[in-house]
Amino acid sequence: MASLPFLLFTIFLSLVASNALSPSSVASQQSKFWSQNVDNNMPQSIRSKLSPLSELETKAFTPLVSKQYFTSNPKFCTSANLVCASAVKPIPCVFYHEVHFTDKVTVPIEEADPWSFFRLSILKNGNKVTLPELDSKFPNRAFLPSQIATSFRLRESELQRIFPIALSIPSTKASVDMSLHHCDAPTVKGERRSCLKTLEDMIEFSRDSLGRKHLVALASDNTKVLGNQVVMVKNVIKPYKTEKIVACHELFFPFATYYCHMLPLTEVYGVDVINKRGAINKLFAICHTDTSSWTPNHVAFKLLKTSPGKGEVCHWIGEMDLLWVGYD
Repeated sequence: MASLPFLLFTIFLSLVASNALSPSSVASQQSKFWSQNVDNNMPQSIRSKLSPLSELETKAFTPLVSKQYFTSNPKFCTSANLVCASAVKPIPCVFYHEVHFTDKVTVPIEEADPWSFFRLSILKNGNKVTLPELDSKFPNRAFLPSQIATSFRLRESELQRIFPIALSIPSTKASVDMSLHHCDAPTVKGERRSCLKTLEDMIEFSRDSLGRKHLVALASDNTKVLGNQVVMVKNVIKPYKTEKIVACHELFFPFATYYCHMLPLTEVYGVDVINKRGAINKLFAICHTDTSSWTPNHVAFKLLKTSPGKGEVCHWIGEMDLLWVGYD
Protein backbone atom coordinates (compact mmCIF):
# COMPACT_ATOMS: atom_id res chain seq x y z
CA MET A 1 0.00 0.00 0.00
CA ALA A 2 1.28 3.47 -0.91
CA SER A 3 2.29 5.72 1.95
CA LEU A 4 0.11 8.68 2.95
CA PRO A 5 2.74 11.29 1.96
CA PHE A 6 3.01 9.72 -1.50
CA LEU A 7 -0.76 9.71 -1.94
CA LEU A 8 -1.03 13.35 -0.86
CA PHE A 9 1.72 14.32 -3.28
CA THR A 10 0.03 12.41 -6.12
CA ILE A 11 -3.26 14.20 -5.42
CA PHE A 12 -1.45 17.52 -5.46
CA LEU A 13 0.09 16.80 -8.87
CA SER A 14 -3.29 15.85 -10.30
CA LEU A 15 -4.81 19.12 -9.07
CA VAL A 16 -2.09 21.14 -10.76
CA ALA A 17 -2.30 19.12 -13.97
CA SER A 18 -6.08 19.53 -14.19
CA ASN A 19 -5.97 23.24 -13.36
CA ALA A 20 -8.53 22.56 -10.63
CA LEU A 21 -7.25 25.69 -8.95
CA SER A 22 -5.88 28.86 -10.48
CA PRO A 23 -2.69 29.47 -8.47
CA SER A 24 -1.14 32.91 -8.22
CA SER A 25 2.56 33.48 -8.60
CA VAL A 26 5.09 33.50 -5.77
CA ALA A 27 7.23 35.68 -8.03
CA SER A 28 4.53 38.35 -8.03
CA GLN A 29 4.57 38.34 -4.22
CA GLN A 30 8.36 38.66 -4.18
CA SER A 31 8.15 41.54 -6.69
CA LYS A 32 5.48 43.23 -4.58
CA PHE A 33 7.64 42.94 -1.45
CA TRP A 34 10.50 44.53 -3.35
CA SER A 35 8.40 47.44 -4.61
CA GLN A 36 7.03 48.07 -1.10
CA ASN A 37 10.48 48.18 0.51
CA VAL A 38 13.01 49.26 -2.14
CA ASP A 39 12.96 52.63 -3.89
CA ASN A 40 14.37 51.55 -7.25
CA ASN A 41 13.60 48.83 -9.76
CA MET A 42 14.72 45.25 -9.32
CA PRO A 43 17.91 44.42 -11.29
CA GLN A 44 17.64 41.71 -13.92
CA SER A 45 20.12 39.58 -11.98
CA ILE A 46 17.61 39.32 -9.14
CA ARG A 47 14.54 39.14 -11.35
CA SER A 48 16.00 35.98 -12.90
CA LYS A 49 15.94 34.38 -9.44
CA LEU A 50 12.28 34.92 -8.58
CA SER A 51 10.51 31.72 -7.68
CA PRO A 52 8.48 30.06 -10.46
CA LEU A 53 6.33 28.23 -7.90
CA SER A 54 2.64 28.94 -7.57
CA GLU A 55 0.90 29.47 -4.23
CA LEU A 56 -0.69 26.05 -4.58
CA GLU A 57 2.66 24.34 -5.12
CA THR A 58 4.18 26.26 -2.21
CA LYS A 59 1.37 25.17 0.11
CA ALA A 60 1.84 21.56 -0.96
CA PHE A 61 5.63 21.49 -0.67
CA THR A 62 6.02 23.48 2.57
CA PRO A 63 4.81 20.82 5.05
CA LEU A 64 6.65 18.10 3.13
CA VAL A 65 10.07 19.80 3.23
CA SER A 66 9.97 20.02 7.02
CA LYS A 67 9.35 16.28 7.39
CA GLN A 68 12.24 13.93 8.02
CA TYR A 69 11.15 11.61 5.23
CA PHE A 70 11.21 14.28 2.50
CA THR A 71 13.97 14.35 -0.09
CA SER A 72 14.02 16.49 -3.20
CA ASN A 73 12.54 14.93 -6.31
CA PRO A 74 12.50 15.97 -9.99
CA LYS A 75 9.08 17.60 -9.65
CA PHE A 76 10.12 19.74 -6.69
CA CYS A 77 13.46 20.71 -8.23
CA THR A 78 12.07 21.52 -11.66
CA SER A 79 9.03 23.41 -10.36
CA ALA A 80 11.15 25.48 -7.95
CA ASN A 81 14.09 25.96 -10.38
CA LEU A 82 16.66 24.39 -8.09
CA VAL A 83 19.94 22.60 -8.81
CA CYS A 84 19.44 19.15 -7.32
CA ALA A 85 21.37 16.72 -9.52
CA SER A 86 24.06 18.67 -11.39
CA ALA A 87 27.81 18.83 -10.91
CA VAL A 88 28.84 22.33 -9.84
CA LYS A 89 32.47 23.30 -10.17
CA PRO A 90 33.84 24.68 -6.90
CA ILE A 91 34.70 28.35 -7.05
CA PRO A 92 38.38 29.10 -6.31
CA CYS A 93 39.10 30.28 -2.77
CA VAL A 94 40.05 33.70 -4.08
CA PHE A 95 36.39 34.31 -4.95
CA TYR A 96 35.45 34.01 -1.31
CA HIS A 97 38.33 36.22 -0.23
CA GLU A 98 36.51 39.07 -1.94
CA VAL A 99 33.95 38.98 0.87
CA HIS A 100 35.58 36.99 3.66
CA PHE A 101 38.18 38.89 5.64
CA THR A 102 39.00 36.53 8.53
CA ASP A 103 39.80 33.29 6.69
CA LYS A 104 43.28 32.10 7.61
CA VAL A 105 43.54 29.92 4.49
CA THR A 106 46.43 31.08 2.34
CA VAL A 107 45.51 31.47 -1.33
CA PRO A 108 48.48 31.05 -3.69
CA ILE A 109 48.87 34.27 -5.61
CA GLU A 110 49.04 32.33 -8.89
CA GLU A 111 45.41 31.25 -8.31
CA ALA A 112 44.23 34.82 -7.93
CA ASP A 113 42.89 37.00 -10.71
CA PRO A 114 45.48 39.81 -10.69
CA TRP A 115 42.73 42.38 -11.31
CA SER A 116 40.43 41.25 -8.47
CA PHE A 117 41.49 44.08 -6.14
CA PHE A 118 42.74 47.59 -6.75
CA ARG A 119 43.49 50.92 -5.12
CA LEU A 120 41.18 53.89 -5.37
CA SER A 121 43.81 55.85 -7.28
CA ILE A 122 43.07 53.95 -10.52
CA LEU A 123 39.52 55.33 -10.67
CA LYS A 124 40.41 58.47 -12.58
CA ASN A 125 38.79 59.72 -15.76
CA GLY A 126 40.77 58.56 -18.78
CA ASN A 127 42.57 55.75 -16.98
CA LYS A 128 42.64 52.34 -18.66
CA VAL A 129 41.98 49.44 -16.32
CA THR A 130 41.71 45.68 -16.75
CA LEU A 131 38.57 44.18 -15.26
CA PRO A 132 38.46 40.76 -13.58
CA GLU A 133 35.86 38.14 -14.44
CA LEU A 134 32.57 39.65 -13.31
CA ASP A 135 30.00 37.13 -14.54
CA SER A 136 28.48 34.49 -12.29
CA LYS A 137 30.17 31.11 -12.08
CA PHE A 138 27.09 29.40 -10.66
CA PRO A 139 24.10 27.87 -12.47
CA ASN A 140 20.94 29.92 -12.10
CA ARG A 141 18.71 28.95 -9.18
CA ALA A 142 15.60 30.60 -7.81
CA PHE A 143 14.94 31.90 -4.33
CA LEU A 144 12.79 29.64 -2.22
CA PRO A 145 9.43 30.98 -1.04
CA SER A 146 9.68 32.17 2.56
CA GLN A 147 7.31 29.45 3.77
CA ILE A 148 9.63 26.71 2.48
CA ALA A 149 12.91 28.41 3.40
CA THR A 150 11.96 28.80 7.06
CA SER A 151 11.26 25.07 7.39
CA PHE A 152 14.96 24.10 7.43
CA ARG A 153 18.33 25.56 8.43
CA LEU A 154 21.58 25.94 6.52
CA ARG A 155 23.16 22.91 8.12
CA GLU A 156 24.94 20.08 6.34
CA SER A 157 22.71 17.42 7.89
CA GLU A 158 19.50 19.11 6.72
CA LEU A 159 20.86 19.85 3.26
CA GLN A 160 22.02 16.24 3.01
CA ARG A 161 18.53 15.06 3.90
CA ILE A 162 16.70 17.28 1.43
CA PHE A 163 19.24 17.24 -1.43
CA PRO A 164 20.99 13.84 -1.16
CA ILE A 165 21.69 13.51 -4.89
CA ALA A 166 23.31 16.94 -5.19
CA LEU A 167 25.51 16.36 -2.15
CA SER A 168 26.55 12.93 -3.41
CA ILE A 169 28.36 14.64 -6.31
CA PRO A 170 31.86 15.47 -5.02
CA SER A 171 32.26 18.83 -6.79
CA THR A 172 28.80 20.00 -5.80
CA LYS A 173 29.32 18.96 -2.19
CA ALA A 174 32.64 20.81 -2.17
CA SER A 175 30.83 23.96 -3.31
CA VAL A 176 28.19 23.56 -0.60
CA ASP A 177 30.85 22.88 2.05
CA MET A 178 32.72 26.04 1.06
CA SER A 179 29.50 28.06 1.33
CA LEU A 180 28.75 26.61 4.77
CA HIS A 181 32.28 27.41 5.90
CA HIS A 182 31.80 30.95 4.73
CA CYS A 183 28.46 31.32 6.54
CA ASP A 184 29.92 30.00 9.80
CA ALA A 185 33.12 32.06 9.75
CA PRO A 186 33.73 34.69 12.44
CA THR A 187 33.05 38.34 11.72
CA VAL A 188 35.56 41.16 11.68
CA LYS A 189 35.31 44.26 13.85
CA GLY A 190 32.12 46.19 13.14
CA GLU A 191 30.76 43.62 10.68
CA ARG A 192 27.15 42.39 10.75
CA ARG A 193 26.42 39.51 8.43
CA SER A 194 24.06 36.67 7.58
CA CYS A 195 23.48 34.00 4.94
CA LEU A 196 19.98 34.52 3.55
CA LYS A 197 17.79 32.02 1.74
CA THR A 198 15.04 34.36 0.56
CA LEU A 199 14.72 37.67 -1.23
CA GLU A 200 12.56 38.99 1.59
CA ASP A 201 15.23 38.14 4.17
CA MET A 202 17.88 39.94 2.14
CA ILE A 203 15.79 43.09 1.96
CA GLU A 204 14.91 43.01 5.66
CA PHE A 205 18.52 42.35 6.70
CA SER A 206 19.70 45.31 4.60
CA ARG A 207 17.02 47.62 5.94
CA ASP A 208 17.65 46.66 9.56
CA SER A 209 21.43 46.89 9.19
CA LEU A 210 21.36 50.34 7.62
CA GLY A 211 18.63 51.70 9.90
CA ARG A 212 17.35 54.22 7.34
CA LYS A 213 13.85 54.99 6.06
CA HIS A 214 14.62 54.36 2.39
CA LEU A 215 16.51 51.54 0.71
CA VAL A 216 18.21 51.45 -2.72
CA ALA A 217 19.84 48.46 -4.44
CA LEU A 218 22.82 49.00 -6.74
CA ALA A 219 23.98 46.49 -9.37
CA SER A 220 26.57 46.59 -12.15
CA ASP A 221 25.33 46.48 -15.76
CA ASN A 222 26.21 44.05 -18.58
CA THR A 223 29.08 42.40 -16.76
CA LYS A 224 29.06 39.33 -19.03
CA VAL A 225 30.65 41.29 -21.88
CA LEU A 226 33.28 43.03 -19.76
CA GLY A 227 35.21 40.30 -17.97
CA ASN A 228 38.99 40.46 -18.48
CA GLN A 229 38.62 43.44 -20.83
CA VAL A 230 40.68 46.59 -20.82
CA VAL A 231 38.25 49.48 -20.45
CA MET A 232 38.62 53.23 -20.07
CA VAL A 233 37.22 55.03 -17.06
CA LYS A 234 34.88 57.75 -18.35
CA ASN A 235 33.26 59.03 -15.18
CA VAL A 236 33.52 58.30 -11.46
CA ILE A 237 30.90 59.31 -8.93
CA LYS A 238 30.37 58.56 -5.29
CA PRO A 239 26.59 58.12 -5.60
CA TYR A 240 25.64 57.99 -1.93
CA LYS A 241 27.30 59.75 0.97
CA THR A 242 26.89 57.06 3.61
CA GLU A 243 29.17 55.54 6.19
CA LYS A 244 27.45 52.16 6.02
CA ILE A 245 26.58 49.88 3.13
CA VAL A 246 25.39 46.30 2.87
CA ALA A 247 27.06 44.11 0.25
CA CYS A 248 25.40 40.86 -0.82
CA HIS A 249 27.28 38.15 -2.69
CA GLU A 250 25.88 34.94 -4.15
CA LEU A 251 26.91 31.64 -2.57
CA PHE A 252 26.23 28.17 -3.89
CA PHE A 253 23.45 26.05 -2.47
CA PRO A 254 20.84 24.17 -4.54
CA PHE A 255 18.64 27.28 -4.14
CA ALA A 256 19.57 30.97 -4.42
CA THR A 257 21.36 32.17 -1.29
CA TYR A 258 23.23 35.38 -0.55
CA TYR A 259 25.95 36.21 1.95
CA CYS A 260 25.16 39.75 3.08
CA HIS A 261 27.31 41.83 5.36
CA MET A 262 27.25 45.36 6.65
CA LEU A 263 30.64 46.96 7.01
CA PRO A 264 31.37 50.43 8.33
CA LEU A 265 34.05 52.60 6.74
CA THR A 266 33.24 51.34 3.26
CA GLU A 267 32.63 53.60 0.28
CA VAL A 268 30.68 52.87 -2.89
CA TYR A 269 31.51 54.34 -6.29
CA GLY A 270 29.62 54.37 -9.56
CA VAL A 271 31.97 54.04 -12.52
CA ASP A 272 31.10 54.58 -16.18
CA VAL A 273 33.52 52.63 -18.36
CA ILE A 274 33.93 52.52 -22.13
CA ASN A 275 34.49 49.02 -23.52
CA LYS A 276 36.43 48.06 -26.65
CA ARG A 277 33.32 48.55 -28.80
CA GLY A 278 32.82 52.08 -27.57
CA ALA A 279 29.74 51.27 -25.47
CA ILE A 280 29.35 52.76 -22.01
CA ASN A 281 28.64 50.46 -19.07
CA LYS A 282 27.79 51.39 -15.49
CA LEU A 283 29.74 49.44 -12.89
CA PHE A 284 29.91 49.73 -9.13
CA ALA A 285 32.93 49.32 -6.93
CA ILE A 286 33.38 49.35 -3.17
CA CYS A 287 36.43 50.43 -1.25
CA HIS A 288 37.11 49.16 2.26
CA THR A 289 38.91 52.01 3.97
CA ASP A 290 39.77 50.13 7.18
CA THR A 291 41.50 46.76 6.69
CA SER A 292 43.23 46.70 10.07
CA SER A 293 41.23 43.68 11.30
CA TRP A 294 41.64 41.60 8.13
CA THR A 295 43.79 38.49 8.15
CA PRO A 296 47.32 39.14 6.82
CA ASN A 297 46.73 36.12 4.55
CA HIS A 298 44.09 37.97 2.54
CA VAL A 299 44.97 37.69 -1.13
CA ALA A 300 44.30 41.41 -1.67
CA PHE A 301 47.39 42.27 0.36
CA LYS A 302 49.50 40.02 -1.84
CA LEU A 303 48.16 41.48 -5.06
CA LEU A 304 48.46 45.07 -3.89
CA LYS A 305 51.75 44.51 -2.00
CA THR A 306 50.40 45.95 1.21
CA SER A 307 49.27 44.78 4.66
CA PRO A 308 46.37 45.19 7.10
CA GLY A 309 45.56 48.80 7.89
CA LYS A 310 47.85 50.18 5.17
CA GLY A 311 45.36 51.89 2.90
CA GLU A 312 42.08 51.04 1.22
CA VAL A 313 41.24 47.87 -0.72
CA CYS A 314 38.70 48.12 -3.55
CA HIS A 315 36.93 45.56 -5.71
CA TRP A 316 34.28 45.55 -8.42
CA ILE A 317 30.70 44.40 -7.95
CA GLY A 318 30.00 41.39 -10.15
CA GLU A 319 27.01 40.15 -12.08
CA MET A 320 25.07 38.66 -9.18
CA ASP A 321 26.26 40.99 -6.42
CA LEU A 322 24.14 43.71 -4.87
CA LEU A 323 24.98 46.79 -2.87
CA TRP A 324 22.40 48.28 -0.53
CA VAL A 325 22.44 51.87 0.65
CA GLY A 326 19.94 53.74 2.78
CA TYR A 327 18.83 57.34 3.17
CA ASP A 328 16.19 59.30 5.11
